[in-house]
Amino acid sequence: MSDTNWIAREAASRPHVIFSPATHNLHDIIRASDAVVTQGSTVGIEALALNKPVILCPATHTALLNGSYDTPAVLKATTKSELNAALHRLTVLKTDEGADDLVDERQRFITDYLYKLDGGSAARVAAELGSLMSLYRMSRSKEKF
Repeated sequence: MSDTNWIAREAASRPHVIFSPATHNLHDIIRASDAVVTQGSTVGIEALALNKPVILCPATHTALLNGSYDTPAVLKATTKSELNAALHRLTVLKTDEGADDLVDERQRFITDYLYKLDGGSAARVAAELGSLMSLYRMSRSKEKF
């Protein structure tokens, strides 16, 4: 396993970087963020869903192989210099957001993978469960005959 303590040391040296406590609402923190740096958790996917830039600093090669992060919408950094370059790229984007393909790639990722994030998932799950229960009841009633 590679040493990833450099990420925390590098972040701690930057005045505008904040490590979020677990007691805070994750979605509120992401919404207030300019970008999210992750080691491969679902936080990066949630940040993409909220249309925030994501930098992946994988703790192991497994995170890079995870299909969720196999997208040009995510910047990857495995060294301090790569992280600095990714942060610089995002800083430049902040002044001219339309000049970079990351914005388009995030939108493509949202459209291709997160299109069902419309607030209606509970209703779809309930309808599906209702259908399954109806099928189960029908199969049970046929067994009685």
